[in-house]
Amino acid sequence: MRPILGAGAVGDRLHQALPALLVVTAAAALGRGAGTLSSYADRRLTPLLTTHADTSLVEAVCRVESAAYATDGFSDRHEAAEMGVLRTHVMVNDAQRFASALIRMVAASGVLSTLHWAMLPLLILAVVPAGAGAVLSARVDYEMHYTNVSDRNVRHMMRWWATTPKHSDEVRANGMTGYLLFWYRALSERIDHRLLTAAPRNLRITLVSSATGGFFLILTWATLAWLTITGRIGPAIAATAVIAVQTTLAALSQVVINGAALFHTRGAFCGTDRISPRSTRTPSGRAPAWSRNSSRSGPCAYVRT
Repeated sequence: MRPILGAGAVGDRLHQALPALLVVTAAAALGRGAGTLSSYADRRLTPLLTTHADTSLVEAVCRVESAAYATDGFSDRHEAAEMGVLRTHVMVNDAQRFASALIRMVAASGVLSTLHWAMLPLLILAVVPAGAGAVLSARVDYEMHYTNVSDRNVRHMMRWWATTPKHSDEVRANGMTGYLLFWYRALSERIDHRLLTAAPRNLRITLVSSATGGFFLILTWATLAWLTITGRIGPAIAATAVIAVQTTLAALSQVVINGAALFHTRGAFCGTDRISPRSTRTPSGRAPAWSRNSSRSGPCAYVRT
C-alpha cells in the first residue's frame, strides 16, 4: 500500500508496487486452484461419506434389541439420526466453506498483527463473542428441533390420514374429521409454543454476543484511528489495516454461518443423548374419545366410544 499511496507519478508508483501485486495475483490464482481441487474432492468424498453414514445407521438399528424399539425416546433419536444421514451430503460443503472462511480470517488477522501488535488482541476479542453466540444459538435451535421430532411425526401422520385420497371415504364415513383436525391443531400449537418459548433465549444470546463483539469492534476502530492520528502508524499502514479488518469481519460472518450449519449437522445430530428429554405435556382442550378396532386399518381403525 505504501508505493500506491505514496507521492510521484502513477506509473512509477505502480512499478514500485509490481512485486507486491504479483504476489497478490499468485495468491489469488492459488486460491482458485485450491477451490477447484476442493470441488473435485467434494465429488469424490460426498458419495462415500453418505453411503458410510447410511450403512452405519442401518447397521446400528439392526444391532439393537427388539425391546429398544419400545424404549422412550428411541424413535426420536432414530428420527434425528435419519435426518443427520439426509444432511450428510451438505456437511462436506459446510466443512469446506467453514475451513475456507477460517483460513481467510486467520490470514487477515496475521497481516493485521504484523502492522501493529495492539490490533490483533482487540480483533480477537471482537470475533470470539460472535462465534460463541452462533454456537449457542445453533444448540438452542437443535434442542427445539429434537424436542419437536415426535410431535412433527404424529402431525405428519394426521395430515396424511386427513388428506390422502386413499382414506378420504373412511374418514368422512366414520366421522373422523373432527378428531384429526383437533389433534392436528393441538400438535401444531404445541410445536409453535415450544418455538416461541425458545425465542427469548435466542434473543438474549444474540444481544449479549452482539453487544460484546460490537464494543470491542468499536474499540478496535478507535485504536486504529488513534494510532493513525498520533503518527504511530503511517497512512499506508492504516489503509492496509482497514482492509485487513474488513476482510476479517467478512470471513467471520462466513465462519459463523457455516460453523453453525456444521455444528447442527455433525455435532448435534450425533450427540442426541445429551439433549434433555422432551416435554410430555398434553395439549389443552378435550379430544373425542376413541378406541382401537382390530378389524380395521388406517385412521378408521379407531372408532368413537
